[in-house]
Amino acid sequence: MRGRKSVLFFVFLVLSLTFVSASNIQADYEIIDNKAFVRVSANSVENFEFEIPYDYRDLEINSEYIIEGKDLSSKLIISSAKDLTISYNAESYIDKSGRKYFFVLRNPLDNDIDVKLSLPEGAVLDDSIGISPSSGEISSDGRKIIINWSEFNDGQILVSYEFLDDNTLYYLLIGVLAIILIVSYLWRNKKRPKEDLDGEGNIGEKDLLRNLFEDEKKIVRYLLDRENNESWTKEIIRELGISKVKLSRKVRSLEQKGLIKKIPYGNENIIRLLNKV
Repeated sequence: MRGRKSVLFFVFLVLSLTFVSASNIQADYEIIDNKAFVRVSANSVENFEFEIPYDYRDLEINSEYIIEGKDLSSKLIISSAKDLTISYNAESYIDKSGRKYFFVLRNPLDNDIDVKLSLPEGAVLDDSIGISPSSGEISSDGRKIIINWSEFNDGQILVSYEFLDDNTLYYLLIGVLAIILIVSYLWRNKKRPKEDLDGEGNIGEKDLLRNLFEDEKKIVRYLLDRENNESWTKEIIRELGISKVKLSRKVRSLEQKGLIKKIPYGNENIIRLLNKV
């Protein structure tokens, strides 16, 4: 019985170590122009095998290694290493068809691996294809799109992307500018003081009196308080203490400003306010 427990404990320990080893490997792929610049890091590895493409360049490893295979891919073999780092670049990860670009990555390990992909600046995802596996988390650093797969263990990663041409970018900027102007206009009207407009959309008293002389303001205020916003000229003279000659000048000025209308009735006139509050 004790021997069986020991075997089970050993199996559990091996599986736990395998899980830790699989989850501490990080591979970053950054696409610049038509190349993918790769950096792989791991805390500690034993009998480590990592697949690299046939066209790898500028390979740097901080441990002893051997390379097997020379066809479509090569296998990098490291017997043992701590704080392992591997870096290189290759073009074969990227394919192009028309305006679309494709990043294709076969799982370079037999175990899980955390993968980070940084697209080129100015690139956008192709919505018709998107990313595979779809479990990738999409984010941005403000300049480029970044996709992360945690504990990736599928067959391959496929990402389709493209670049906006000058015309598309131009119309996009025009559209953004138009939206900003519309939002700004709506915001300004929403913030317009209540005295400018009443509930029926009429001009408020503050706007009505703007840029008027004092006597003109008195006439307008008087008409505002009158029924139907109108009055006989003789009543205005009597109530405001304005001479007939001065009232005649002020009425003419207010008529030119489009604020009142003079309606003749025999020898008298009715002064009617046109812009109501």
